[in-house]
Amino acid sequence: MPNATSATIIGEETGGMSVSYGDKLWYHLPVSDLECGISFKRFWHLNADEDDIHGAMPDVTVPASVALDKALSMIKRK
Repeated sequence: MPNATSATIIGEETGGMSVSYGDKLWYHLPVSDLECGISFKRFWHLNADEDDIHGAMPDVTVPASVALDKALSMIKRK
């Protein structure tokens, strides 16, 4: 049962990833005259697992088209 500081996420998995790279350094490659970016940090969301990379998972999984209806029905039941 959620308390005053928590929320229930309803819907589908988000498109973001639980493990991702960030903070790039840009380099100019002198021979090819190309620019390239190299990430020097890797970020993990809370409880992320290297073998199970995915977007944020909802507490209640339903298609996006019915997520609002599901939320309203859960509110009415409480």
